[in-house]
Amino acid sequence: MIYTGQFKSINNTLYQVDINVNDGNNGTSEIIFSDEPFKIELNSNDTIYEPLKLSNATCTIISDSYNFNLYSATAQGTKMTLRDVDNNMIK
Repeated sequence: MIYTGQFKSINNTLYQVDINVNDGNNGTSEIIFSDEPFKIELNSNDTIYEPLKLSNATCTIISDSYNFNLYSATAQGTKMTLRDVDNNMIK
């Protein structure tokens, strides 16, 4: 199943979020975002010698049903992609 939705940033850039769930269903469903649709937090390392530069992304959607298939027990079970539609770039 692929969940897809679009939103505009405060700079009026159009973004599309695709959530690809590996559940054997080939359908597509549109999602509606909250007032804060996508948030990225970067780990602020204290030194440049840190072995990893980690980040965390949160996508907030509004739904009238429980989408239990969005949650996966495996590390590769759900893939989320943020795409800048205006510039045709994957972020």
